[in-house]
Amino acid sequence: MNTMAYLFTANAVIWIVLALFLLRIHAGERKLREEIDRLRRQIDRT
Repeated sequence: MNTMAYLFTANAVIWIVLALFLLRIHAGERKLREEIDRLRRQIDRT
């Protein structure tokens, strides 16, 4: 493999890892929003 192939491979791996990290953060944020909404509804009922 030449230098450009290594550079391309490293760049692709970094972007894939970054995308997976952002998806995980997004999923966690969605879960927290759902929990906040559930707690707000529970408070409003009392």
